Amino acid sequence: MAAGADARDVALLRPVAVPDAAVLDALVALAGAAGPLDVADAVCPLLAELPGVRAVGLLQRDRRDAVLVGSSGYGCDTMGPGARLPLDSGLPATEAVRTGRAVVQGSGPGWCAVPWGRAGALLLSCDGPPPQDLRGLERLARAVGLALARVAGAEQFA
Repeated sequence: MAAGADARDVALLRPVAVPDAAVLDALVALAGAAGPLDVADAVCPLLAELPGVRAVGLLQRDRRDAVLVGSSGYGCDTMGPGARLPLDSGLPATEAVRTGRAVVQGSGPGWCAVPWGRAGALLLSCDGPPPQDLRGLERLARAVGLALARVAGAEQFA
């Protein structure tokens, strides 16, 4: 490491990596989720703690908007729980929800939005490059979508 550089500077040079252990921890927490906020709490803080991740959002489609179910690391109400983002806003997360395809932008800072179909998406805001390998996040996004569908069904019958 160069003189004067710290670990955070070096982390900015490498893409974010999502270790399998983080995905497994999130899956265990998702299994016990009883409501939408529990789903967000199972995923957002855990991913926000990964090196190189600045913030995380969990969005779910509601007609013409993507609604933030939860977030971690954002310091503004615009990305707070309950915020509504129009699907035509052009943001990485809303594009992922609108199209059902992953959106990866930037080389540092960067963003990565991984959808589960067109029903919602996980958003990672990164200090440096976003993840190059999205397979773990894609699996986690599908599990989040299933958990949200499960808790929505449970709320209908409560």
